[in-house]
Amino acid sequence: MAHVIAVPIGEQTLAHSHAFLSAQAEGRSETAQILIDRVDGMTDDMLQLFLVQPTQFVRLSGGQQRVIDFAVSTAKKASHALTRQIFKKSKPQELAPLAQLMKEQMWEAETANDNKPRICITIPPQLAQDFEQAKALCDEGKAQENITLLTSVMDRIADEIIDNFFVAPTEHVKMGFVISKALNVGVEGSRKAIHAVTNKVMKELDEEALVAFFNHFGQVVLERP
Repeated sequence: MAHVIAVPIGEQTLAHSHAFLSAQAEGRSETAQILIDRVDGMTDDMLQLFLVQPTQFVRLSGGQQRVIDFAVSTAKKASHALTRQIFKKSKPQELAPLAQLMKEQMWEAETANDNKPRICITIPPQLAQDFEQAKALCDEGKAQENITLLTSVMDRIADEIIDNFFVAPTEHVKMGFVISKALNVGVEGSRKAIHAVTNKVMKELDEEALVAFFNHFGQVVLERP
């Protein structure tokens, strides 16, 4: 068994994934556009799961809501704009390594993942250990007094998601200096905005809301056979 970050994806994102793999294998001209649609869908799925959905069951102040809204807006705009710049001119054969990476990250629906199609990566043993410790502390009603551990775990999960699902695919595509620089700025801006949610919003939540927020965020950490 291995601990993985396994993020559920919507039906449309799953359909775009299969369509991209098929188009790339057949060398079709619309391959790059299908990939762009897939990344857009994946971005929206993740922002909904991690930042939008928690606001539906956690009461937030106006300031806290603005921090989350800014994180969603920043990450969405950066991802959608950069995805087009990076992939729009890519030929199907150039995207073969990316297709292989996508296949490796796909985890089709089965009992072990709650019958939800997911994209997943194995996480470092220390992060898995810290996650289990944080989860146990939440179960014991000790979330607030261990807020540093909880926010650290959530920040590191967010970093794994950004680096493996969004940055890693771009490493298989040739980019000029300007686009590469824009990518770095966009990624780091999104990272800072998302970290602000854990460091500004979570620290102000009461015990019950903090546990709910962490458990919702932590639902993507599973054991994969």
